[in-house]
Amino acid sequence: MHFNNFELEDLYNKYEKDVDFSISSACLDPLSINGLYDLVSKYNFQNKRQHRDLLSPQQANWVLRKSKETQSVSEPSPSESENSYEPSLLNNSGYDAAFVTHHISASPNQGSEYSDVRNKKHDFISKQKFFENLADFKIDYSSKFGLDIFQDALKNKYGNNLNFLSTSGASEAIVLTFTSLFVAGDKIVVQKPIYASLYQIAKDMGVEIIDWDYDWSQDFEFNYDALRKIFNENNDLKALVINNPNNPTGGFFNNEELNLLVDLIKTSDAYLIADEVFKDLVNPGLDLKSVASLYEKGISIADVSKSYGLQGLRTGWLAVQDFALREQLLKQKNYFSLRTPILGEYLAAFALDNSEAILSEARFMIALAKDKIFRDSQVADSKHLKELVLAKIISFCRDNLDFKASLEKIFNEAELGLDLKQDRLNGLSCFIKLSSDIYSVQSLFEFLIQHRILLVPGRVYGVNYMNYFRLGLIALI
Repeated sequence: MHFNNFELEDLYNKYEKDVDFSISSACLDPLSINGLYDLVSKYNFQNKRQHRDLLSPQQANWVLRKSKETQSVSEPSPSESENSYEPSLLNNSGYDAAFVTHHISASPNQGSEYSDVRNKKHDFISKQKFFENLADFKIDYSSKFGLDIFQDALKNKYGNNLNFLSTSGASEAIVLTFTSLFVAGDKIVVQKPIYASLYQIAKDMGVEIIDWDYDWSQDFEFNYDALRKIFNENNDLKALVINNPNNPTGGFFNNEELNLLVDLIKTSDAYLIADEVFKDLVNPGLDLKSVASLYEKGISIADVSKSYGLQGLRTGWLAVQDFALREQLLKQKNYFSLRTPILGEYLAAFALDNSEAILSEARFMIALAKDKIFRDSQVADSKHLKELVLAKIISFCRDNLDFKASLEKIFNEAELGLDLKQDRLNGLSCFIKLSSDIYSVQSLFEFLIQHRILLVPGRVYGVNYMNYFRLGLIALI
């Protein structure tokens, strides 16, 4: 089977060695293994100090002593005659026993008996022991669905009612899904704009793609009506494909909207396929659900690349409710990677078991970027947005006065706009519209690439987006 390379990857492949800076990256900065350990250690140490500050001295000393004894906080405490207290008093400080146990850990310079109440397989250990274990880890084949500790980490994340298949990044998960479920002549609906492999693979297989052009300047009801019309006019649809949160726009569907999509799809007995690689970056207070947990024919695709800064591990997964569907996907995987690299699964399990250490920092950076874009408003001001993007690009070549003058000339003749409101923006990118009678996004792209700066033009997402470019939120920090 022949797949045509999609234009976004063509762009990266062509300019891979010709770029020093990117204004469009939709990834976190990659972590080293050393950096991964230190980030987790720092997070847990800060939480330990926070608890020591907020708990009474007696409470803090008792919690720390119990953690060193590797005993549960829920065990009986020493008697009051020993100047201690009952564990239930922890609740008076706003922390329950399990929460405190989960966050007690080592300082950056010293190991401790960190105990994760959900999964004992990744006890938090000293850096020396962590790297000794890593050095001794046998680089064997993984098991067919993925290492047990990786499977356990996914169960902790999603719950026990789903079935998981480890994949070589989300990219393989997409290929496995499309080649397993569809044949030439099938029809699927695809949210647009969207990451190109989420439709290009199916298109190259002979599948008919029906675009659901999602207008993020309009509310969900407006777009839902358009989708309902598509389903009403086509009674043989096999699937709806979404990206939640979306790449490149950063927009996302909340749980209420996801449930409406499920209700609509059920009328056609179609699959709901969701690329959820940015989902973990969404405000945890929203409790955003995976489509696999909402629908028996929901398929969730994710990895540790985008949200965790571990893109080089090439480790992802598929989550489904149907055990038979996982078996079908596994049969297809046997003709691709066969087994996911075991070292990637091992480190991915460690990252997932300590996910808040990574995600809390990433969410903080996203919040900073959104604050720069929107300030105190729900809507981005065009003038401010232009000044912000201009200043950032100039910072890459601040000593080149000719570059600065030429760039300012381009921006003086253009207006920038952002369709999304602040509370609808998540993920690691947004989609900026450039309006100008003189300059195009393509001319801006060509100018910047001459100075070794990459800007991803909207044309790589389709001809409808020629006037857009992707802006990486982390690039603004």
